[in-house]
Amino acid sequence: LFRSTSQLGCSLLTLLTHPKQAARARTDPDLIPSLTAETTRLEPALPAAPRTALATLHIDGHEIPAGSSLLLCIAAAHRDPTAWPDPERCDAGRFTRRGTSQLLAYGAGAHYCLGAALARMTLEECLRAVLAAGPWELTEQVDEIPWRVVLGRAPQRLPARPLTHT
Repeated sequence: LFRSTSQLGCSLLTLLTHPKQAARARTDPDLIPSLTAETTRLEPALPAAPRTALATLHIDGHEIPAGSSLLLCIAAAHRDPTAWPDPERCDAGRFTRRGTSQLLAYGAGAHYCLGAALARMTLEECLRAVLAAGPWELTEQVDEIPWRVVLGRAPQRLPARPLTHT
């Protein structure tokens, strides 16, 4: 639950800072699942995942002994240009295309989140409701919005109002 509410704040902030992509999904609701994944890719509530090396690893010329604690940066992986074309751009349709890389925000393999489907569905329905009630605009500069960081991260507030002009 905590991660879902944190991700909702991160995803809403992404929508508010990318109004053209929000408008795309508003006019084509079939894009909402893809846009939900895209907002999670761009602004993950859990930007890193702790792991323990079970065996000695050799990565980029460095040896990591078995038992070492690692912090895998999901946020960086989600912006890796070798995996994501134009990784800094928000694209509501990115996850509708074949060959799109796998979103890592819910883990992978043995560490895949058991509640991922419920979390995605909840997030999609929340974004669907916000998009239906929109468009919205931020009333504060993004860099002035403080972040809460407890078992994840999320904006502390999302000062927004209905957009009165288009």
